[in-house]
Amino acid sequence: MTPPAKADLSEIRRAIAVLYRPGDVIEVRAPKAGRDGTISGYFDDPEQLALAVYALDGKAPGVYLTLSPLRPELLARARNRLEKAAAVGLSPGHAAVADADRVIEARPVPDGVLAEIQKPYRTPKCLDAPVYLDKAVLA
Repeated sequence: MTPPAKADLSEIRRAIAVLYRPGDVIEVRAPKAGRDGTISGYFDDPEQLALAVYALDGKAPGVYLTLSPLRPELLARARNRLEKAAAVGLSPGHAAVADADRVIEARPVPDGVLAEIQKPYRTPKCLDAPVYLDKAVLA
């Protein structure tokens, strides 16, 4: 049996740099983190976001990030830090900021199978080619 992959801080930083722009507000969520319940926080600092995701390695079955940037006022809940038991609540569906310059298509695939990536409606300005991220990068 292969041991679970360990988080790689440099890969986490790279993924954040590809997916987000400076100043984007991103929610981190790690549900089912044992006695801590759901751990979550809101980040507008990419380095603090990377360190928080890295620190969650092994604490929950998965670590999830919003793909769309959120409204800046959500930072008041837990700015650039993680909160245990998510007492501050989680982002409502209408919290995302519309961004027509970025199209991200994500599809789940079985382990060991490379997903076919369809060309987005428009090529995002920040990307020259599709970016493939291993699920272990942010898990």
